[in-house]
Amino acid sequence: MLSKSKRILFGMLHVVMLLVMVHWFLISVTYLREISWLAILGAGLLFLLAWLKRDGLKSAFAWLTRHKKGFLLGALVFQLIVMVCAELFIRRDAAVVFKGAFDLLKQSSITNYLSRNPNNIPLFLYEKFFYVLFGSSGLWVMQALNILYVNLGAVLLYKLSQKHFNQKTADLVYLFYVSLICYSPYFYSMYTDIPPLPLNALQLWWALDLLKEDQAVSWKKIVGLGILSGVNMLIRPTTIIVMIAFWAVLFFRGNWKALARLLR
Repeated sequence: MLSKSKRILFGMLHVVMLLVMVHWFLISVTYLREISWLAILGAGLLFLLAWLKRDGLKSAFAWLTRHKKGFLLGALVFQLIVMVCAELFIRRDAAVVFKGAFDLLKQSSITNYLSRNPNNIPLFLYEKFFYVLFGSSGLWVMQALNILYVNLGAVLLYKLSQKHFNQKTADLVYLFYVSLICYSPYFYSMYTDIPPLPLNALQLWWALDLLKEDQAVSWKKIVGLGILSGVNMLIRPTTIIVMIAFWAVLFFRGNWKALARLLR
């Protein structure tokens, strides 16, 4: 009975995941159409070319896995070029917090804003700290730290995947992360997206360490994971999704023994 209920539950979950995938695919097509019909045509041709040249993609993947350090070093060079040459454009909430932290707004304005948006207080204090220490050069320091956070996240996720999964998974995680995040201006964001990246990796690492069946549960690690998750949530409240997703996967996989070990 339990096995049948589990199969039904998994079937429903797969249907939901399929619907979500279709939904976001349609959203992507809609946004591409707003840009231009040529964008849709270009994306379609790109996917078709990738399918036809999949053997070449496998060879490229194998080559990149043999040159991981060089691949990350290239990303670092790209990031430094972007940081030096590009014009930083801060918008919306990030702009208000930045201007308030760097004394470009009236104190009453930033006080009212933070009163209405207390979730941005940690970001304000973070940026204010660097402004007090380095003045206007604090922006450069924070940009350099963003580069560190992004690249450190790549290394930690790679090591995590090596330890808890296998080498192929580690290679895929590393190459996708570096390609999609390190080789993009994403690190340039002055909001709370970047600092939690290495902390997210550590969260997953410690959680997986706790669930290893060949090791006794350490309360120090449990407390450490709780503190790390709290700090991460303080910086970026939505990072709680990482832990919710982790426990949800644990639940759906039926890993009751591991769950019971943590709840005892």
